[in-house]
Amino acid sequence: FPQYYINGKAFDGDRLDFHAEPGQAVEYILINANHNVHPFHIHVNRFQVKEMGSELSTEKYPVLKELMNFHPDAWRDTVVVPPNGRTRVWVQYKEYTGKTLFHCHFLAHE
Repeated sequence: FPQYYINGKAFDGDRLDFHAEPGQAVEYILINANHNVHPFHIHVNRFQVKEMGSELSTEKYPVLKELMNFHPDAWRDTVVVPPNGRTRVWVQYKEYTGKTLFHCHFLAHE
């Protein structure tokens, strides 16, 4: 399987790529540039999906309509990033201080 990156960087457990203060909210845009579905998971901090889309036609791939059906006020810890698509999430960092992790839940990418 190909290596995937966040902001052009491969995973390195010794590097911190993001920083947030307790009480802060941060928006991330998750981009999936291939034809596979990617279940994206954030540890510790819950998030809301604010936008989702795909370059693929929902007429040609009707399952995408259901896949991209979301409730913007629901809190979650995992979301599917559609094939050839993007998902915009809003993460609420609560009182936890320390390191946390986000990653694709596709086993080959973990």
